[in-house]
Amino acid sequence: MELATIRSIIIGTISITALAACGGGGGAPPYQGLYPAPTSRVSQHVKHNDVNTCATSPPQYYWIFEGACQAIEINSSGANYSLDEYRYRTVSGSIGKNSLSGTVQFDVVDAVGNGDIEHYNGMDFPHFSPYSSGNTVIYVAVINQSKQDAEFIDSGVPVFSVTVTDANGFPAKRCGLAILTTDRSGSPSWDALYNVDNYVNDNTVTISWYDTPRYSEWPSHVPVYFAVYCPYEY
Repeated sequence: MELATIRSIIIGTISITALAACGGGGGAPPYQGLYPAPTSRVSQHVKHNDVNTCATSPPQYYWIFEGACQAIEINSSGANYSLDEYRYRTVSGSIGKNSLSGTVQFDVVDAVGNGDIEHYNGMDFPHFSPYSSGNTVIYVAVINQSKQDAEFIDSGVPVFSVTVTDANGFPAKRCGLAILTTDRSGSPSWDALYNVDNYVNDNTVTISWYDTPRYSEWPSHVPVYFAVYCPYEY
């Protein structure tokens, strides 16, 4: 299978979805070149109901998550993140080693997908549906705010890890991680990462992603969307 960067996958998702919304033609895709189109909205990290949020563009682009948000400083060694509790869920984790030069800003933001993800140019966010009975516990977006594409470096530590604590408990004993991609027709599609899952311990699950055969970078100014899901049969 041909290797693909996350940038091309996410850009393809946005562009194809936009063209489909326009009937397949008559209007350029919303993503032009390396960086998103200029916006008049002011970047904001604000406290809302005791939760740090960033529901503007920038720092988010395309679909806006209204959940907890954290701006982190990250260099080639990676960084940890820890979001405020949001709708009874707390998210934390790490981003692994990479090719960044110097220290830059990443934003990490979450949403539960129940009325807290804004449309983008009239397009709904493509919610993840587990292959069988179950549900998505939370969505997490990682946004590289620098002008560098941060390539993953295989170093024996996770490329990305996420720990979710749900005060209401989980719908299954085991949860997995999916990443937003496109299928062969160019339509939005979620890739449930193979063997990237773990058992729930009390009300907490930690999922670590090491292997990156299809994905290679945190692209500049392009959100990378994850879904933590828990199918019932596990």
